[in-house]
Amino acid sequence: MADTSGAELVGRQAATVSPYGVFDLIGSVSEWVKDWYAEDFYQASPVRDPQGPSRGSFRVLRGGEWNEKSPNLQASYRGWDEVTYWGPTLGVRCAEDVP
Repeated sequence: MADTSGAELVGRQAATVSPYGVFDLIGSVSEWVKDWYAEDFYQASPVRDPQGPSRGSFRVLRGGEWNEKSPNLQASYRGWDEVTYWGPTLGVRCAEDVP
C-alpha cells in the first residue's frame, strides 16, 4: 500500500517499534501520562509498574515528538512540564491493562 500524501504511515515504521511490538510511541508527539514528576522518584520506586508520586507540580511526558533528537527520541524518554503546557507536538498516551 503506497502513501501518496507524503505523511508517515501509522503503525508501519519499523524504527518506531518498541521491544514489546508496539508502534508509534516515538516520532509523532510527546504524550502526557497520569504520573506526577519527581526527579528522584526512580531511586526509591517499585521495580514493577511505578506509578509516580501521589502529587507534584509537574506532569510526566513520554515518548518524543518528531522534532526531537536522540536521546529524547525513544519510547522510554521521561520528560516533564507544567500541567498548563500545550503545544502542537503534544498528545495523550492512552493505555489499559491486558485482561
